[in-house]
Amino acid sequence: MSRRLKVLIVPSWYPQADLPTHGVFVQQQAEALAAVCDVAVLHVPLARAATPAKVAQEGVLTVVRAMPPEQPNLSAFSRRLGNVRELTFSYRRACIAAFDQLHDAWGKPDIIHAHASIPASLGARILSRHLGVPYVVTEHQAEFLPESPGLRSSSGRIVPWMVRGAMRQADAVIAVSRHLADALTASGYSDDPLVIPNLVPGAMQPAQPFAVPANSVPRLAHVSLLSSYEKNIPMLLDALNLVDERGVECLMQLAGDGPDRAALEARASELGLLNRRVRFLGARSTREVRELFDEASFSIVSSRYETFSMAAAESLAAGRPVVCTRCGGPEDFVDESVGLLVRNDDSLAMADAVEWMCAHYEEYDPMALHKHAALRFSSDVVVNRLVELYWSILGGDTIGVGSDDR
Repeated sequence: MSRRLKVLIVPSWYPQADLPTHGVFVQQQAEALAAVCDVAVLHVPLARAATPAKVAQEGVLTVVRAMPPEQPNLSAFSRRLGNVRELTFSYRRACIAAFDQLHDAWGKPDIIHAHASIPASLGARILSRHLGVPYVVTEHQAEFLPESPGLRSSSGRIVPWMVRGAMRQADAVIAVSRHLADALTASGYSDDPLVIPNLVPGAMQPAQPFAVPANSVPRLAHVSLLSSYEKNIPMLLDALNLVDERGVECLMQLAGDGPDRAALEARASELGLLNRRVRFLGARSTREVRELFDEASFSIVSSRYETFSMAAAESLAAGRPVVCTRCGGPEDFVDESVGLLVRNDDSLAMADAVEWMCAHYEEYDPMALHKHAALRFSSDVVVNRLVELYWSILGGDTIGVGSDDR
C-alpha cells in the first residue's frame, strides 16, 4: 500500500462567507479526497479587495485564502487589457505568496489539481513551475461549449491563448462530461481529455419512496442559478403554461437565485402561474436541495447547454426521474431508463414530456435511479479514479479508498 499523496487543490471558485455555495462541488470533492490523501486548498479569487494570505483548518481541509491586489477602475476600452494584467501579474503573485504561507503549515504537494481553468489553470501552472511538481486541470466552465456565447466574446483573444497554453502544458486535462471533452478537443485546448464526472454527495444517501400520493398534485423540482438564457427558464414557464391550459395539475418549485429572478417571477405572474403552478423558493443549501428532491415527483432541467448538470445528477441520486433538454452534459447519464430527453429550446416538446411524466413518474423505481447515480457519482467511484490518475502521473502504485496508511 502506497503512502498518502499530498494534493493541492487550486479552484477558480470556492465557498466564502458571502458566497457559501460558490464552487461548493469543488469543496465536496476535496473533502472526499481527504479520506485517502492529505489535501490543502489554495483559493485566490479575482475581482475582490486585496487581503493578506491566511491559513486555516476548515474541517478536514487546510485552506489558504488570499486576494490579489485590487486593480484600479478600468474604462470599457481597457477592461480586457486589465483582465490580462491581473491574470498575468496580480493573480500569479498572489498564488505564490499564498502558497508560501501554506508551506509552513502544510508542506509541499506531490501534485496540484486546478478546478475550472480561468483563472485556476494559470495559478496551477505557475505553482507547478515554482515547486517542480505536476499539475492537472478539471474543466467545468461552459464558456468552452459551442452553444455558449464563448470565452472570446468576453475576454478577447489573449486570455483564451493564455488558458490554452496552461491546459496543454498540464499533465492531464479532465472534463466533467463527454460533451465538454469534445468541445475542448475541437477548440484546441486538449488533445484527449479524460472524462471524470463531478462527485455528488447525495449518491451515498439512500433514496426515499415517492412522498406524493398518487391522488395528489405532482411536484416538480427545478434547481439552478435562474439564468434566463443559459437555463432557459422562460421556455420552461411557457411549457408549464401549456400544461396548465391542458388541465394537467402540477406544482413546480424553483430553488436558486440569480439576476433574472425578478423578471422570471414577473413572467410567471403574467401567465397566471405564480404561486399557483410555480413557486420561487430562493437560494437553498445542499441539504435543503436534497430535501426538495425527496419531496418531488420528478425534476426538470431546461438548459440550453450544460457541462454536467449537478441538478440532474442530484435528482437521480435522490431517486427521482428527470425531464431534461438535450443540452450536452446530462446526455452522459440521462436516458429513457431514468427519465426523458427532449428537444432543446422547444416549449411544446417540454410540455408533452412534463404531461407524460406527471402521469407516469411512479413507474420509476427510486432505488434503481439511486443506483444508476451511485455507480457514476459516488465518492468512492470519483475519488478512486482521481487517485489512480495522480499515481499514474507520478509513476507510483495506486492507493485504495479508505486506507489509513500514512
